[in-house]
Amino acid sequence: YISGSQVLLVLTCLIMNLAFDVILFRKAKIVEGITWGKIPARAQYTLIVLFVSVVMIIALMGYIRSGLRMNWHIYKILQDTSLTAYTPSIQYMGRVIAIIVGIFFGIIILLLWLSSLQKKRP
Repeated sequence: YISGSQVLLVLTCLIMNLAFDVILFRKAKIVEGITWGKIPARAQYTLIVLFVSVVMIIALMGYIRSGLRMNWHIYKILQDTSLTAYTPSIQYMGRVIAIIVGIFFGIIILLLWLSSLQKKRP
């Protein structure tokens, strides 16, 4: 169900990015080898911010996609004609999604903290 133009667009982007990477990194020097577990604190905070941002954007875009149907169960086929048919605003859903994401990350942090309490066996 993917159109040919979508495939061509993705392939074009991949090829262009490959060309840019080859041009940008052809004279790059290896400063230091990659060492597992060594990452600056600033990079860790950046990864956490990116993680939260991506999760919230994905959730909000999912709501927007389903919210476009408005009062339709099946768009243009089966309309919701009940008196309580209502689609919340994007602002309201943004708050709800932020709360859900906060609770989810809180649970993840709790699980990581609990796993760190376990005594390591020699």
